[in-house]
Amino acid sequence: MRHSISSGSTRRLSTRRMSTRRGAVLICVLGCIATILVVGAMAAQFALRARIEARTQRSWLQAQLFAEAGVLRAVDQLRSNSEYTGEAWTPDFQGTSQFESASIAIEVRSELDGEQSPETNQKFKIQVVAKIFNKNVPERAVQSTLSLQINQSQLSKKETGS
Repeated sequence: MRHSISSGSTRRLSTRRMSTRRGAVLICVLGCIATILVVGAMAAQFALRARIEARTQRSWLQAQLFAEAGVLRAVDQLRSNSEYTGEAWTPDFQGTSQFESASIAIEVRSELDGEQSPETNQKFKIQVVAKIFNKNVPERAVQSTLSLQINQSQLSKKETGS
């Protein structure tokens, strides 16, 4: 009988060890799953931030290019009409989404140097403000401003090498 009693207690001990091992394995598996979920969430958040940053950089570059285009437009208009004072220009632009739009405000002010004749020394100050914005959220626009001063004599010169 002793033999059967010790055999029964051994079974109880091994059953307890197995249930303890199963509990420890379950805790380890849950810990691994939690770690994988946290790492995955961090990777997704990083990817989202990178995408937003790339979109902002692209919009900023587009706004700079639109500002440069506005300056070129103002110089071209001044070459044909020295009375040009500017305009609000909305180019036909569709960005990466159908809701993205652009606007360009061109302002031209003329100043005369009192010492010489107006035909030879008239100065023009050009300021261009270009905005790229989402039509649904226009207050979150990306804006680029460009200013330039040019003389009448520079306008009459034809550019070479174009």
